[in-house]
Amino acid sequence: MKLTDAQINDCALVGRRIRQTSVARNHRNKPGYNVEAAEKNQMLSTVAEGAACVALGVEIEIRENVFRVADVLDSVQVRLIGADNFGMRVYDNDPDEWCVFGVIIPRGCERKPYRLPGWYLAGDAKDHPEWIIAPNGGPPVIAVPQKFLRPNSELRELLRADGHPVHDRGLLR
Repeated sequence: MKLTDAQINDCALVGRRIRQTSVARNHRNKPGYNVEAAEKNQMLSTVAEGAACVALGVEIEIRENVFRVADVLDSVQVRLIGADNFGMRVYDNDPDEWCVFGVIIPRGCERKPYRLPGWYLAGDAKDHPEWIIAPNGGPPVIAVPQKFLRPNSELRELLRADGHPVHDRGLLR
C-alpha cells in the first residue's frame, strides 16, 4: 500500500501541527522518549493514519485532537510498527473496544510501499500477559505478535456493519 505524495505531505503537515500543539500545551513525554525525534515520529504516525484510512476504505481525516480519542472513525487506533519483526503495541489504558491497526513504515521509507499486517481488539490483547514487554526499561506494553493480527478485510466489514461509509476501490485484500 502506498500513499500519493500529496497525501503524505498533507498527513505530515497535520502531524507537525499536532506536535507543535503538544509542545505549546507543555504535554509531558513518556519516560525514555526521544524529544529530538518527536516531530518526525508524530509526522510519520499521521502518515500511518492516512495509510490506515486508505486501506480501510474511509476518507483520510487526520484529527488534531489526538488525546484519548481513536485515530480513525470512532474505534480504530493506528499504531506505527517500527520494523517487520516488531509486535504491534497495545497499552493498558487503550479502551477495550478499540480496534488497534498496525502499519509498518520503516524510517526513511515514507515514500515507499507500506505493509499493513492487520489489527487486533485492544480488550483481547489485554488477555495475553505473555505478550507484555518493557522495552528499554520503560513502562510495560502489550506487543501483539504480527502472526496473530486479524485481516484488514475483516475490519472493513465490521466498520461497514456499524454503518460507516466504507468503499473497496483500490484496496488490498
